[in-house]
Amino acid sequence: MIRMFHVKHSERSIMDAGGIASLISNVGFPIVCFLAAAWYVKYREDKNDEKIDKLNNLHDEENKRMVEALNNNTLALTKLTDMIGKEN
Repeated sequence: MIRMFHVKHSERSIMDAGGIASLISNVGFPIVCFLAAAWYVKYREDKNDEKIDKLNNLHDEENKRMVEALNNNTLALTKLTDMIGKEN
């Protein structure tokens, strides 16, 4: 529970040491937890991006090999078609 602190406006408008310590203990811990969670999310996203990049590179290599095989098959079918056409 966060408590609201009232600072008396006297000659010096500052909190006493107890008020500052209480403010840090009430607000500081949630801020630290938030920062730790934000760092963890960024860390996981960076790792995930690295994995996705690696998978994309592997996929590109696979596609290149598939296109090459398709082109070779097309060339073989063309030659077979030409050979069959000459025999008739």
